[in-house]
Order: sequence, then structure tokens, then C-alpha cells
Amino acid sequence: MGWREFIAELAKATAWPITIILILWLLREKLGDVIPRLLKVKHGETEIEFSKTMDQIEDKAIALPLDIDSTDDISKESERLKRLATIVPKAAIQQAWNALDRHITDLLIGRDVKPIGRSIKTSQVTAELKRMGLSNEDLSSLKQLRSIRNLTAHDRPLDFPEEKID
Repeated sequence: MGWREFIAELAKATAWPITIILILWLLREKLGDVIPRLLKVKHGETEIEFSKTMDQIEDKAIALPLDIDSTDDISKESERLKRLATIVPKAAIQQAWNALDRHITDLLIGRDVKPIGRSIKTSQVTAELKRMGLSNEDLSSLKQLRSIRNLTAHDRPLDFPEEKID
């Protein structure tokens, strides 16, 4: 057997393992989300079963209504969201954003801000909040919160230290 035949046989023998390793490497982020939900794997006649429980809990948690009227309610809601964040962080972020967005929208409607098209645009929100006296730092924080909310809404991984969540 010459070196050419050896290389050809080596390529044949390693083609599938290399392909599988490459696919796993390319899908490593998604697999990190999927593997914890894996309940059962079977090889003969392939059978894979996933848990939908966390998805169902997360959907229900996001859908819960938030009614906050007083400072006491705000601190109770803050504690509730912190507890929820330890169980389903994305749901806690979605709920916190929904409450904030609802309050901002109510505030803008109260100031007679008219929607452009079907909704009040981000540029309108920013302009009106500036007129109300919010600092650039506050507006920047709001933009960062919106970005975090968008990451969770579009199932992107969150990449910030846990101690920053408060």
C-alpha cells in the first residue's frame, strides 16, 4: 500500500467522525440550550424525548399580569422578580420589561403622545423622556434594558455577570 492509498483510506475512515464533530461544534450554543431539556435518548430506531415543562413554565410566567400601584407594591414586585429570576431568568426579564414598558406607554399617553403608525416609536419615547428631564445616563440604561429584553425575546444567550442583576 502506497502513501496515496493510505491517505485515501484514512480519509474514508475519518470522514464521518470529523463531520459529526464539526456539526456538534457548529451547533454548540444551541445544544447547550437543548441538552438540559433532554429526557430520553434511544438509538435503535432513534427516539429522542425533550421536556417542555420549562418552556411551559416560562410562557406562563411571562403572561402573568403585573399591577403595581404603590412603592410597597414595587418592592414586593421587585422581590418576586428576583425570585423568578433564579428559576426562569428570561421570564423575569420579560416581565420586568413589560411592566416598565406599560408604565412608560401610560405616561406617554397621559402626555398626549400620538403613535406613528400602529405604535409609539422608540425615537418618540426617547424624545419625550428627554423633554421630561431624564438624563442621558438614564436613557442609556433604558436602551441597555431594551437590548437585554430583546436578547431574551429572541432566545439569544445572556452574557453578563450574575451580580449585575439586581
